[in-house]
Amino acid sequence: KPPPPEEGEQRTPQPEDVEERAVVEIVTTTGDVHVVEEQSTNFTTDSAQRLIQDIMFCKQDLDLIKQKNK
Repeated sequence: KPPPPEEGEQRTPQPEDVEERAVVEIVTTTGDVHVVEEQSTNFTTDSAQRLIQDIMFCKQDLDLIKQKNK
């Protein structure tokens, strides 16, 4: 296990830091709650990349909505 980060230092989470079948709660501005459960027994680099890509697409959509509402 890596040593704890020094003061002011940020550490990138390692695969062993991620619990299998982690449950993530997403709360939207409308108050809707979406609970997403990881179905895979292993959190792989590929699944992490897909998750990051999904988040980026959602962020782009959110930015477009914010622009329209200005």
